Amino acid sequence: MVGRIDEVAKLRSIVAEEASSMVAVIGRRRVGKTYLIETVYRDNMAFNLIGQQHADRDLQLQNFAD
Repeated sequence: MVGRIDEVAKLRSIVAEEASSMVAVIGRRRVGKTYLIETVYRDNMAFNLIGQQHADRDLQLQNFAD
């Protein structure tokens, strides 16, 4: 993970904690946010959800339910 040392360390420290956490990763398009999360949490992720840009609340909830 070139150039992501601080982000990887932070994400790994979160997964090492005893308490549950929710992580929101935001940023510009096409910079590797999904790849970062999938790589760091590969063995620890129960499920993931990627929101839809410009979708209304009902569509986001339907996406979550599906």
